[in-house]
Amino acid sequence: IFSKYKILDIYELIDLELCKFMYQYVHNTLPTPLLNLFVSNDQVHDYHTRGRFNARIQEHKSAIMAKSYLVKGPSLWSSLSMDMKQSVSLDSFIKKFKKMKFE
Repeated sequence: IFSKYKILDIYELIDLELCKFMYQYVHNTLPTPLLNLFVSNDQVHDYHTRGRFNARIQEHKSAIMAKSYLVKGPSLWSSLSMDMKQSVSLDSFIKKFKKMKFE
């Protein structure tokens, strides 16, 4: 029923919110205290890789931490296409995210 009416289910809505948060992190539009929650790859090494500006996925040992936004956010973000990551606005990012989910 969700796909018929192109409505995201609760888990997809959570993923969307995490991805929106990461979009704002990458584009420096979050409040300063929230920008300091993550460490980007370019802060860890000097290699010029494609993902150098991505947030680094924090090491974790517990299943609970694996589900936290500190781990799941960067993990979801790194799984997105470059086209989505380079969206010109948050609105266009949301549209691309929803389109991806219903393809």
